Amino acid sequence: FFLVLFFAALTSAVSMLEVSVAAVRETLGWSRRRTAFLLTGGILLAGMPSALSYSAVGFSVGGVRVLDFLDETVGSIGLPIAALLTSVTFTWFLHRSVLESQIDGTQGPARIVLPLCKYVIPAVLITTTAARLLSGVDIPATRLIPGTEFIGSLAQGAGILVILALLLGIIALFCRLRHCRIPLWLMGWR
Repeated sequence: FFLVLFFAALTSAVSMLEVSVAAVRETLGWSRRRTAFLLTGGILLAGMPSALSYSAVGFSVGGVRVLDFLDETVGSIGLPIAALLTSVTFTWFLHRSVLESQIDGTQGPARIVLPLCKYVIPAVLITTTAARLLSGVDIPATRLIPGTEFIGSLAQGAGILVILALLLGIIALFCRLRHCRIPLWLMGWR
């Protein structure tokens, strides 16, 4: 059973890595071997603190295990923020005809889906994320993992900012290597 589970996880990991390999190869023109090696090494290094947090090493920062911090930060706050950014980007900055062609090719379902994605979903995501950040009261019975210290809203917000800064730095690095121009609206200029 565990051998089959291992191979299922391995094949899923390879298929997820392939998307990044294809994107980096297309952007930088590197070979498949070099790209796969560098991305695998980067993922290995990025995941090592989380893997070591529940091992004999017991890696933690400020008494909080790295895996717990990333789970609460990325899982509870990062995913709704990414969904909000995706929803706003595709519904406010992409032409309606492109969205209609991707939904069904007709205007029927788009009449329902587009207003939901443009107004309702961002409002719900903003509300739930704000409620999550503002509910920074430590109640031991509500801890996600019993026996752990509470990870406050401020620390979660700082973690999200660090992750966003790293992602923007990576995007800027790729843009610099490819000599691409960042759209002015992304920088806040018109």
